[in-house]
Amino acid sequence: VAERTAQLTDVNAKLAVAKAAAEEANLDKTRFLAAASHDLLQPLSAARLYAASLVERAHLPQEAQLARNINASLSSVEEILSALIDLSRMHARHPEPDFTEASVGQMLQQLRTEFAPLADAQGLSLRMVPTSSWVRADRRLLRRLLQNLIGNAVKYTGAGTVLIGVRRSSDTVTIEVVDTGPGIHASQHDLIFKEFQRLEDHAHLGPGLGLGLSIVERIGRVTGAKIGLRSTPGKGSTFWVKMPAVRPPIAVPDEAPPVAPTGSIAGLLVQCIDNEPAVLDGMRVLLEGWGCTVETAES
Repeated sequence: VAERTAQLTDVNAKLAVAKAAAEEANLDKTRFLAAASHDLLQPLSAARLYAASLVERAHLPQEAQLARNINASLSSVEEILSALIDLSRMHARHPEPDFTEASVGQMLQQLRTEFAPLADAQGLSLRMVPTSSWVRADRRLLRRLLQNLIGNAVKYTGAGTVLIGVRRSSDTVTIEVVDTGPGIHASQHDLIFKEFQRLEDHAHLGPGLGLGLSIVERIGRVTGAKIGLRSTPGKGSTFWVKMPAVRPPIAVPDEAPPVAPTGSIAGLLVQCIDNEPAVLDGMRVLLEGWGCTVETAES
């Protein structure tokens, strides 16, 4: 018995060493992925700025269409790399959520403004039901989660409507993103929240690696938010996130906010700071095309 116990102890020790080595190798892979993706994003961002300038300066319809195609392709690659960076950061750092009171209505309005041009370009109606609800959440992580849900709804809805709304109970707030897309069969509901999983019959609707919903699921785990899905194939899907409701903070009178300038920015002096020379030059070209005087600095 003593000999067998010693053997088991030795085996367990070796397994612990092997497990630690595997975890360290996986962490090294994650760090490499994050660094490589970040380094790729720098020249990609510069390329997108140049492409945007080409779109605005093209004189012939064919040239303009080519420039738009280039810009759209670069945008797709940037979206994929950004998702890889988000996922690798969450694997490597296991972020501690920073919980505060957050206005759901304000965040949703900002996101609607962000996604409206994309929805318009696809001929979709992007609607938001106003809400005065507040939740206890990590604002940055909640915003990223909702960005992924709304972005997916817009990407995979070929026609119709994407609706963003809120259901309120006595102690919870549920944010819902409803679309009129192709829908998802019940047997695939768990699958789509796993990393690098895309439904074959949806792949033609947009580029990607199947990371958006896996990031949503991980943020839900980190923050304690409940994530769910209701869907009917052929009739659309509803993705939802449920969080604790809180009372709105007491408003404190303050000075009137500064009025944002409106109209053309031609003639303005714009100072750009970035440590990537190509990004700086791309921004300079774009802004000068809008009639601005541009000063650049790398620090």
